[in-house]
Amino acid sequence: GRWMLAELDAVYIMDLDGTMLSTNSFPHWVMYLARAPFPHIDRRRRLFISLSALGMLAQRKLRLTGHERFKWGLQRLWQSATEGDMGAGAQAFADRMTAYIRPELSPVLRAVAGSRIDALLATAAPADYARSLGRAVGFAHVLATADTRLRGEPSNVGIQKCQAVLQFLASRGWQNRRRILFTDH
Repeated sequence: GRWMLAELDAVYIMDLDGTMLSTNSFPHWVMYLARAPFPHIDRRRRLFISLSALGMLAQRKLRLTGHERFKWGLQRLWQSATEGDMGAGAQAFADRMTAYIRPELSPVLRAVAGSRIDALLATAAPADYARSLGRAVGFAHVLATADTRLRGEPSNVGIQKCQAVLQFLASRGWQNRRRILFTDH
């Protein structure tokens, strides 16, 4: 729309959960893992993945483990489940999540997809699926919780997320540009 024409010089920074999506993608991802719809692996392996995800969820619900450890464990499980699938699992999950994209953000997301504005998706969600989801919408740049992080390394949340965004902006020479932030916080 007209409002965007005046903002073409800005950098758009969009959050994922509760902002671009009308829901939190993480519980959807947990249940996706629990269903284990990975056609490239056999039924026994899918059952193992499913039971492992459900076991981790039970530990989390019983407060026997914290959210960060839960997320890290699920990332390892996801990587095991999707190994060798050439990104099909992440793409299938991303395709499911596009149903939750807020329609009121369509003009901005069309501008992102058309490369008419400089934008990045910055999220605490695991990169294991957030990258595919961001790319499916048209984001060339996605900052998410690293899929290569070691146990105990923080997610892309809070101050880490802020620092990652600022470092990214500096790396692109965008640090002095006006920023338009889309967030539910």
